[in-house]
Amino acid sequence: MIKNFPLLGCIVITLVLIEWIAICFFGFGGYGSRGGWYDFAYFFAAGKCWLAKQDPYNFETFSTAFRSVLPAAKPDPFPYPPMFAPFCMIFASIDWQYAMNFSILLNFIAAGCLAFIAVKAVLDAKAPRPASDMFLTRWLLPCIVMGLPFTIHQAWLGQVTLMAGVFIFGSWYLAQRNQTILAGVLLGMAFFKPQYVLLPAVYLILERRWKLLGVAIATSLLLAIYPLSLFGPISAMRSWLSALAQYQANMAANALGSENVMGLPSTLASLGIKVPSAFVLVLGGAILVVLLWKYKAYFCPDDLLPIIILIQFCLVYAKYVDLALLAPVFAAIWLHIAHRKKLWIGPAIALVALFIPRRLYTSFSIPVLLHFRSFVVLGLFIFLLVLSWQFVKSKQLRYVEEQP
Repeated sequence: MIKNFPLLGCIVITLVLIEWIAICFFGFGGYGSRGGWYDFAYFFAAGKCWLAKQDPYNFETFSTAFRSVLPAAKPDPFPYPPMFAPFCMIFASIDWQYAMNFSILLNFIAAGCLAFIAVKAVLDAKAPRPASDMFLTRWLLPCIVMGLPFTIHQAWLGQVTLMAGVFIFGSWYLAQRNQTILAGVLLGMAFFKPQYVLLPAVYLILERRWKLLGVAIATSLLLAIYPLSLFGPISAMRSWLSALAQYQANMAANALGSENVMGLPSTLASLGIKVPSAFVLVLGGAILVVLLWKYKAYFCPDDLLPIIILIQFCLVYAKYVDLALLAPVFAAIWLHIAHRKKLWIGPAIALVALFIPRRLYTSFSIPVLLHFRSFVVLGLFIFLLVLSWQFVKSKQLRYVEEQP
């Protein structure tokens, strides 16, 4: 009967919009008005440096630009790669107050695009199921993707992860539909978040999508052409890598074991258990992607990117503030369970668990409890793997049974 009431979908989306305004502009729910703009100040200050033909990877130069925006704050080195320069310069070409509002608008549009891609992934699934024809799909997924706190938290921080998500997932969606050029352009635009581009790129390499990857590299180089030409390619890349190393050394909050970092390795590190280095974890993630590619016939094609994302979040490295990147995972699980109501309870509990604000349990100072969302996402990972394998197995069985 829900399909006869499209008004319900409009009401839900309106409530999501009100939630965005209440949190991002008025600090509703304990966020604090404009309290998260420390992150956005990094992009703004870097843009100011580039516009003035200065090197944002020089810490003294960057600190001066940063403190011109937030005088009382103490910055860390700027860690983003040179291809992010055009985005930063666009932000910095606007007055600070207007730039903050522009950032909220940009994040809202990015969240909407993420929701749109999630819906399209279900409606245009390679292996369609009842969810592909449900009206419920058209408003439930946008509600989940746009309404969850970690999505809005990105906008409140003034972060750009939602933009990267749109580029990565949009690229994958188009690549699976043979729109190679546009897919490559989007992937190249996502290179400013290399940690989330790497594993999908490994899969595309295994698929020998050379044209797509070539367009992606060309797009990335085009975006980086200004800082590379300003300081010289070698000098610019060396400065960035040096700043990145300093940033990682200075930021204990981004190290494995921190409550800000999720995944099984971070959980083990919080318990004092020695875990492999970041390089080994990335290498391990790449090996798992190779195995996924080798045995892809055992999994539903609509689940390949969500599985890669979950490998990143569960077994390699990811931050809690980037949980909005699970949008394709929500779409994939919904595609499997929309017509199987007995399976709704598990994902529903997982969503509620992801909703719980960390400030409600951080006071206990229990390492495992601080990382409980890692176990929630790990549960979703196992759940999706089982659903995907069962779906392919059932299709093969039906094919055998239908043979004369």
